[in-house]
This record gives sequence, C-alpha cells and structure tokens, in this order.
Amino acid sequence: MSRSPLASALVRGGVVVATATVVCRLLQAGAWFALARRLAPSDFGAFAVAAIVVNALALLPGMGLSTALLARRDDPRPIAPSALTAALLCGGALAAVVAVAGQLVSTSRGGEVASVVAVLCLSLLFQGAGSVASALLDRELRFAARAAADVAGGVAFLVVALCAAWRGLGAISLALGLVSSSAVTAISACAAARLLPTRRPDWQALKGAARVGAVVLATSLLQWLFVSSDVWIVERRFGRDSVGCYAVAFQLAMVPAATLGLFSSRLALPALARARTSMATAASEAGFLRAARAALLLAAVPTALLALLAGPIVQALYGDRFAAASELLPPLALYSFSRVAGGLAGPALLVTGRTRAALWLVVAQDVLAIPTAWLLSAGYGARGTAVVFALANGAAGAAALLLGARALRAERRDLAPAPALAVTGGGGAP
Repeated sequence: MSRSPLASALVRGGVVVATATVVCRLLQAGAWFALARRLAPSDFGAFAVAAIVVNALALLPGMGLSTALLARRDDPRPIAPSALTAALLCGGALAAVVAVAGQLVSTSRGGEVASVVAVLCLSLLFQGAGSVASALLDRELRFAARAAADVAGGVAFLVVALCAAWRGLGAISLALGLVSSSAVTAISACAAARLLPTRRPDWQALKGAARVGAVVLATSLLQWLFVSSDVWIVERRFGRDSVGCYAVAFQLAMVPAATLGLFSSRLALPALARARTSMATAASEAGFLRAARAALLLAAVPTALLALLAGPIVQALYGDRFAAASELLPPLALYSFSRVAGGLAGPALLVTGRTRAALWLVVAQDVLAIPTAWLLSAGYGARGTAVVFALANGAAGAAALLLGARALRAERRDLAPAPALAVTGGGGAP
C-alpha cells in the first residue's frame, strides 16, 4: 500500500529535521566545549543570570502567534505578514525597554551582568520575527528551508562566540553569539518563506490567532518561570561560580534529549494540524503515539550514559575548573529526559484545543517545585535543586502525555504504556 502525500512529506521532512537538529546541537555543544576552555565558570554564571530576564521577554515579540499559526486549520500565509509586523514592532519596543532596564540590573547584579543584558536585548529584535517565519515554513512542511536557517544560525553562534572569546570579551562572548544566531536565523527563515512585513497589518485577522496565542504565551511565561527559577535559586544560594557550573551541566544534559524532543515536536504539530483537516486523522494519531514511545526510548539511552559517566564526561569536555558540574549532571540528565515527554505532549494538547489543560499543568508544576527547591537547596545544595526540578517536570510531563493521548482519542491499550515511558523510558513501538 502506497503512502499518502502527507506521510511521504513527513518521512522526507523527518530525515531533514533529524539531520539538521543533530548538526545544530553538535554546533552548540561544540561551541560550549570550546568556550569552557577560554572562559571562567563566573562568565557562564553571568550569562545565565542575564539570560533569565531576556529569555522571558523573548517570548513576547511573537506573542504566541507562531504556535497559533502552526495549529491553524486554514492556510496561515494570508495573515503571516501581519504577524511578522506585530512581532517586529513588539520586539523593537522590548529591546528599547531592556536597554534602559539594564542600568537597573547593574545595581543589583553587577556591571558584568548589566553589560550582557545590554547585548542580549538586541536578540529581541529578531527572535519574534524568526519564530513567525519558521512557523510558516513548518506549517507548509518546508522542513529543508527551516533546517537551513537553523544550521546557519548555529554556525553564526559558533564563529562569533569563539572569536569574541579569543578577543577576551568574557561573558559578552556568549551574548554576541546568541544575538548573531538569532539575526541569521530570522533573516534566513524570512528569505526562505518569502515573508516581508506589511505597512498595513490586518489586526482584525490576527484576533483569532491572538486568542490562541495568548493562552500559549501565558503557558510559555509560566514555563519560563520554572526553567529559570533553578538558575536563580543556585545563584542566590551559592554564587556566580556555582551557577556557572550548573549552567554548563544543564547545557550538556539537554543536548541528546532536547535533540529528540525538538525533532519529534517539530514534526508532530504541523502533521497533526494538517491531518485534522483531512481523513488521515486516525492514522496520524496512532503514528503520534508510536513516535512518542520511540522518542522516549531513544532518549533513555543518552540519559543513562550521562548519569552513569558524569565524572569522566565533564572532565574530558570541560576540564578541572568545572569539576563541580559532574555531581549536577545525573539529576539534570533526568530533568532533560522528562522535558521530552512534555515536548511530545504539547502538540497533541494544542491541536485538540486543550491549551488550558497545559496551562494548569504548568501552574501546578511551578507552585510545587519552586518553593520546595528553595527550601531543600539550603540542606542539599545545587544538586538538591536539580533533583526537585527533575521530579516535578517528570510528573508534569507524564500527566501531559496522558492528557494528550486521551485528547487524540487513543484506546486505553495504546495509552497505558505512555505515562510509564515518561518516567522509566521503557517500552517499544508496536
């Protein structure tokens, strides 16, 4: 039996996305490995602290519109120029606000952090635009063009960050690399999508997408609060060097599992959105569950390796200055694995209109994890913080995967293994 056009496009796209995702992650990891030889733990700590504020604001320029475009039943291209204009206007305004607020940061976190914030704010000009253009490429199943833009951004980060570090710019090297990556990715994606801003945006047409985008944005902001709180707790409790080691361990732990999560979620959302406008819904739903099991099983392998061989891996990649990262790597590897489950469940919840369910899961995750991590960090150190966040995210990911499968009307016999996979990594594709 021959494949449907949608299935064939997804198979081809899967190969492209998988290749590009691996290349981007290797470029990013390679850059961090090389930078660790030239920068001190405190430099990574300053960058991690500065990124807390900027990462939250980076969600605002797109206003959730990129995800809303992906999940849209109708062709999103007619409203894409208006969405791009909105993203650019919002990004420019936020960049100006952050540039001014950077002076306030210097009084509470020091001049180095303020300098990094001043540079990082430039990325706000590009991230919203890049997310809108990339969403349009994904929705049209133009995975090769999206992959090329991502790889170009990865190369820009590697080259610019290493050159800046070689010139002795310290933590600013990381910020310059991120800004250049955002700019190159956004420009490449817009060029590939043939997408330009309009001088007359159709605000009325954006209203429907904005309603979905508002819930997605609220969920993303609450998720940002979760993924940033561990950095804030470690910095407040143990200082800049400790949070630098934490950031390095976190970056390494996220490489294999985040690669699989990005690959799966990037294919899942456009596939499910398209399938629900055709007669291929049932087949796509079954395929989604099989893909979720396979991705979680694959993620379990590097997670186990990072947890069991943390000491030798950190020593080989980062050297003696980052030895403290070795005790943080095992719980952070589990944290990374749990994020794959949440990343897989997100598309199912979004496409089926369960955005509020995702929102309340993140609220519960924040309320339980953040105060607990703050209290336990006093007695168990940064490692205790990582354990709390890993467990909380694992529970939320399992619940989200269960809800997502139910939303896709999965049979109970197909559904039963999914929550266990989110915790154990076991199981196999049927």
